[in-house]
This record gives sequence, C-alpha cells and structure tokens, in this order.
Amino acid sequence: MYLPIIFTLGLLLIGASVTSKAEDATVSTPIAVVNGNAISKHSFELYRQMRIGTENDTVSDDQRHKLIKELINRELIFLDSGAILKNPDVQLEIQEQTRNIVTRYRIRKLLEDHPPSEGELKRVYKQQIVEAASTEYHARHVLVETEKEALSIIIELDNGADFAALAKKKSMGSSGPQGGDLGWFSPNQVMKPIADAVTRTAVGKYTEKPVQTDFGWHVILVENKRKAEPPSFEDVEKQVRIIVENKIIGEFITGLRNKATIKAGAEIK
Repeated sequence: MYLPIIFTLGLLLIGASVTSKAEDATVSTPIAVVNGNAISKHSFELYRQMRIGTENDTVSDDQRHKLIKELINRELIFLDSGAILKNPDVQLEIQEQTRNIVTRYRIRKLLEDHPPSEGELKRVYKQQIVEAASTEYHARHVLVETEKEALSIIIELDNGADFAALAKKKSMGSSGPQGGDLGWFSPNQVMKPIADAVTRTAVGKYTEKPVQTDFGWHVILVENKRKAEPPSFEDVEKQVRIIVENKIIGEFITGLRNKATIKAGAEIK
C-alpha cells in the first residue's frame, strides 16, 4: 500500500473523534451517584472511548460493569483528594490538560466548518498515492561466494550462456533450483544494493558488475518491470482524509503564527 507519512499535526486529532454531545446531567439518568455526585452517561462514553477506543461501538455487559466500577472508584478518589487540588503541580497539569482539550475541540470545529471536499480528496489520492505508486521488478540472480566467481558468471553470460541454466548450476541461493527466479518485488522489499542494481538496469539486461550483499556476490538479470497497482480510493479514503485535514490544520496554524507575536528560541521557528 502506497501511503505517504501522515503529517505530525494529525496528533492533535487524537481524541477528536468523540462524537457524543454533552448531556444535561439533571435531565439524563446518571449511571451512578457517588456521595451525591452524579456520573453521567456522557462521562461514561468519554471514559469508554478513552479506555477501549472509538472503533468499538458496543461493549459487553461485563465490560460495561467494569468501566462503571472504575468510574465510581475514580470519583471516590477524586472526592477524597481535598487540598491536593490546590497543589501547584496539580494546578499546572490541569492547565495543560485544559489547553489540550480546548485545542482538540477547536480543531474539530475547524474541520466541521471547513470539511475536505470530495474533489480535494480525489486530487490528493491521485497525486500522492496513484502517481506515487512505485515500480515492481521481476528479476533473476546468481548468488556466489566471491567476486571472482561473479565476474566469471558475467563473462559466461557475455559469451551467450543462458542465465537460468547458470543459476541452476552455480547459484548458492535458495532460488537456484528455480533458475534464480526472485519473482516480483518493489525496491523497498529488498536490500539496498539489489534495489539500486535493478532500478538502474534495463529490462532484459543483467548487471555489468557483481553486486555485493551480506549473503555474497550477485549477478542480476532484470526480466521485466511494471507499475505497481495502487490501492483503490475506497480502500484508503480514511487515510487520504487525514492527509487533507492535516493540510487544513497546517494552514490554519500558519495563519495564526503569521498574526501572532512570538518571542522564543530560534529552534521552534
């Protein structure tokens, strides 16, 4: 699958997929009341998604009872904390978590107001996935122990020897009995020396010089090459949407930075 690395601003989206709306605890029946403090269904949903993940739409009865027990225990500990809330370290962490939460919801609002268009999603899919799909190669090789042996193989090939027959006779690789057939592969699936060799060798040609790897010395024949088949838009739509959303977030933050006065070290500019 040919997917580019997702821009790190996407980390700000973590947790942004909590879709339930805040409920009025005075109207909604709470799932538990601890020393007079109600634990709402919304609190349970947020906690469930944090503990189990947003992909799980339902929980078993056992899981639900376990999560409710954890929430009750958390509430008991919180109510017993007393003066700890005034601890400077606790206050600092509350401030940091508040910033994280508000930032996450601000990004969600941004994407709700400016959702990626279908056209932009298709454009990014074509540009970054379809057009970026790599080339696959079908190759054979003869693997021998020394460079001298590999050079002698090349001489035999120059004199008209059959590549597959030489591989069956002289290759010490596991593909030897199959005439050195390596099958189809993309450059990122093989060792760099082999990848470099096949990408610079024309179809129907073999390497003019032996190629060294940790396994020995190779003479490689490139039999064919083809454009790798990219995944369908439907298969990668979710990933493509994240790419486009990250672009929207990046442009939004760039706009904020351009209007801001920032005094800090050069390392963050």
